[in-house]
Amino acid sequence: SGIATLRDLRQKHVPLLKSMAEEGLSAIKRVYGVDNDQVRIFIHYQPQFYHFHIHFTRLENEVGCSVERGHLVSDVLQNL
Repeated sequence: SGIATLRDLRQKHVPLLKSMAEEGLSAIKRVYGVDNDQVRIFIHYQPQFYHFHIHFTRLENEVGCSVERGHLVSDVLQNL
């Protein structure tokens, strides 16, 4: 079965997660001109939809990334 939530991630998913983050940051830079250091990448747990996805927001936007629900992708990678 596929990855439904943060809890399904394992060490073998590190390359996938890194690729998702890198590709997303690249697209955001290309389309919107926003630098990587101005973007927050996070995963919701519990998610609204049980189909694994990550969120990208500008640092100045706090919506959806509260401590209880949003987990930074950098933290997730470090813990895998």
